[in-house]
Amino acid sequence: MPPRKKPAPMPQVPTAPTALPIAPTPITSAPTFNRGGSSILNLPVEIALSAPDFQSMLPPDWFSDSSSLQRQTDEAREQIKLSIHEKRNTVATLRDNIALATDIVGAATDFTKLGKQLISYQIGLEAMTTEGIKLSQQQTRTQLEQIKLGNLQQDVQGTQALGAKQGEVWQSRLDELDNRIKEMRDKSRPYLPTEG
Repeated sequence: MPPRKKPAPMPQVPTAPTALPIAPTPITSAPTFNRGGSSILNLPVEIALSAPDFQSMLPPDWFSDSSSLQRQTDEAREQIKLSIHEKRNTVATLRDNIALATDIVGAATDFTKLGKQLISYQIGLEAMTTEGIKLSQQQTRTQLEQIKLGNLQQDVQGTQALGAKQGEVWQSRLDELDNRIKEMRDKSRPYLPTEG
């Protein structure tokens, strides 16, 4: 018969490596947000948690009740479970209120954006009013210039009519003078010596 193999050794609990602590950068003061000298938001300097000693909880003997954990009855477990559940309800209410506050602050932020748009709209209306006033002023200037042009045209037409009328008067006087000269010539002809 072939020789029997030796049983494999039982697994040993691994030794946890030495953890290197990571020291956070110390904060000298709590961050705050102020407005007008009054604080509107206070934040904690740090949120510190202590990790359980998991290594000490491990059973050194895998085949017996060798863990150092505290025993707990079923009734105590139910009471603790109920207590933790109720505390989680409180935390859930806190989270709900945080979500509600976030929505309210978001709505307030959106309202400030709406306010900016309303101000931009009002600025646009004022700009339109200013441009409308400028347009009315320009239209008034144009009307005044049209009135001046009409008066000037009337003056030109009046001057032309007056010049034509005066020309007619002068032409009439010239015609009258020519007629008188002809009459004087006709009267003076009998007294002129005849050629011959």
